[in-house]
Amino acid sequence: MTDSPAKPVGRRWHQIFEFSLALKGLLALVELIAGLALYLEGSFKVALAVTWLVVHELTEDPTDMLGSALRRVAESLSLDTHDFFAIYLGAHGLIKLFIIVSLARGLRWAFPTGIVVLGAFVLYQSYHFVIGPSVILFAITSFDMFVIALIWREYRAMPKLDEVAA
Repeated sequence: MTDSPAKPVGRRWHQIFEFSLALKGLLALVELIAGLALYLEGSFKVALAVTWLVVHELTEDPTDMLGSALRRVAESLSLDTHDFFAIYLGAHGLIKLFIIVSLARGLRWAFPTGIVVLGAFVLYQSYHFVIGPSVILFAITSFDMFVIALIWREYRAMPKLDEVAA
């Protein structure tokens, strides 16, 4: 991106793109760590950890929707569900982290790949949203769609291969 004063809006969008990549990368790292922790620890330990995290909130307000929901989900993890979530979170985090790092490095192939991969996640998340609406899922899916738009914008702003060779 050039530093010409004629394109301050373009520079601002690039900064937003970089910030969104950093945030997406951080979330992907958290997913990867959560997947590994879930895989390495049993369902019982996960339920204990979640209960420990939400116990303060639930003692203040036993009807707290988020805390109660998290506790119920953690306590209801069967071995199969536990393994599925561990593998899903770990793979989801690893794939996104790989794409985000590749995008941050400016690798040309990562832009269309990132759009396709995030688009697939958006479709999957949308399916789950239709089955069981969730504010968190809606927020994550909306952010993913925003990041896809930013990736597309950055990709279109990249010099074409024939321009780079010239």
